[in-house]
Amino acid sequence: MRAAVIGIGNEFRRDDGVGPAVVRALSGRLAAEIPVCIPADTVDLVTAWSGTDIAIVVDLLQCARPRPGRVRRVATDGFAGAGEVGGHRVDVAAALALSRVLGTAPRRLVTFTVEGTDVRSGVGLSTPVRRAVPRVAAAVEAELVSGSVPRPGPSRPTGRRVR
Repeated sequence: MRAAVIGIGNEFRRDDGVGPAVVRALSGRLAAEIPVCIPADTVDLVTAWSGTDIAIVVDLLQCARPRPGRVRRVATDGFAGAGEVGGHRVDVAAALALSRVLGTAPRRLVTFTVEGTDVRSGVGLSTPVRRAVPRVAAAVEAELVSGSVPRPGPSRPTGRRVR
């Protein structure tokens, strides 16, 4: 199984740095052949997951009634993201669309989002988001260990909270 782990976010926009924080937490804990990266833009994301069986993306989620630190998992082969979020220039939906055109899209995309509220300039995650980092790192490891690569064909998004 070819896999990639991608942490999206801007470490200089407080909670938006959760993706890079999870990637750092996974340092040295994954098999050497699994690339772990923090893309600078959408093209970096297309390159990072090119031809993988599973791509795992970690990002901040901002919502109307946030519960900072709440973690969600969505697994699908038909992700429709919200475009650019926070202070970074990575558009997951655009990257997936481009990857499909190029024939390099991951067979499966698993997204872990962490709810947060503070994306002001500055470094350091809020306490609830910081506490979520080890849970997400463990969930990413479990996802890779399960090795569950989907059969060809469309699937529906399945969301669940990660405790």
